[in-house]
Amino acid sequence: MHKIKLRNAPPKAAYLYWPDGEQALIEAETYVERLIFDKQEYKEWELSHLGQLEKLLHNCTELAKSELLRFLYGQGWDLKKTVEAIKAHYQWKSEWPNYMSVYPLVQNILNSGGVYIHGRDIYYRPLIILKLSKLAQFPYQEHIACAYFLLEFIMDSMFLPGQIENWVMIVDFEDFNEVNQNHVRKLIMELYTHYQCRLAKAYVINPSRLWKLLINLLPNNTLKKFVVDDVEKQLLKDFGPSQLEIKYGGTASNLKRFWPPRRLKYNPCEDVFSSCSSIPDSPLKQNRNSFETSIRLEGCSSFLSSNMDFKEEIWEQCEQESNTFSFLQENEKNIEEEHQDVINFENFAQSNKEVKSPSEEMTRASLKVPIPPRTFSIENYEIEPVWFCNACVGDKNSSCCIM
Repeated sequence: MHKIKLRNAPPKAAYLYWPDGEQALIEAETYVERLIFDKQEYKEWELSHLGQLEKLLHNCTELAKSELLRFLYGQGWDLKKTVEAIKAHYQWKSEWPNYMSVYPLVQNILNSGGVYIHGRDIYYRPLIILKLSKLAQFPYQEHIACAYFLLEFIMDSMFLPGQIENWVMIVDFEDFNEVNQNHVRKLIMELYTHYQCRLAKAYVINPSRLWKLLINLLPNNTLKKFVVDDVEKQLLKDFGPSQLEIKYGGTASNLKRFWPPRRLKYNPCEDVFSSCSSIPDSPLKQNRNSFETSIRLEGCSSFLSSNMDFKEEIWEQCEQESNTFSFLQENEKNIEEEHQDVINFENFAQSNKEVKSPSEEMTRASLKVPIPPRTFSIENYEIEPVWFCNACVGDKNSSCCIM
């Protein structure tokens, strides 16, 4: 797994990239959306809400300020909902083992081509491709497990805090004719609660009538990130040709093997010169014999009836077996040797990072995202007076949209 993580680490050029403007913080007339949270200078109104949230939590959380701010954005600046969401997140994380241990249960869905990773956009954000017709062949519990494995893998090996903190998606509706709305609603809610402010943009391919049904299940701010018109043109604008498969307008051959992710040579000048770098078709070779003999999942379908049974079985079976998987063995010596140049670039980039100055007046934000009812409750709320933004000060009839 460590070799795969190294193969998918950000390219060297990414360590010199520091997002600014709308790649870090989108300030529109009707909403505010932050994409980059680490190593940033926060707005005065963001710090005000962070202070109120920390008082409610009584400093009893290990989450960094950047993560607390994600929850505030995700819950529409509602302090009570934010505390409940944080509580639910801790509960959710405690139910899962290390994501690498989940691999045996999701290898079929990863190898199916229903969801896979392919390249990065011009801002070095990893691309996730969803082929909904293939995903529909698998049960809901495997969807959740696969999402947990894949997103944790991306966050662990493909991000750079303060530089790359988001993913982009292609959602392909081709041959997708039916959907279980309850399952989709639950999946969206799970991902939105536990991976907030992670999606930067999504491209909808071959939209069908089912796309119109899904629109009603997505939060308003998330919908703004979906591209439906002139998708191919937008893809070529946001990606170098070598980062896209031929079927999506790029020059990379269409994948037939989907895991581990294909290693693509990233050419930072592609978007300028419209030239494609070479694509070494050499995915990591796995010792399949030793790996497959370590997996005994004949009874896998028996515990897919509920999430809790599913997760408990993962703990019992996978955590015990994971140490025997050649696929998951560590090789610290190779890690140091292969990753030394990446570390040097990271240090160099950090020393050359420019300090960002505060921007002008903030604009109004509006985000109301419902979350499932929780049993957790907060007593004796003591919330300070609301801090109004510059756009609202002096307007007696104003109702600040931040809240």
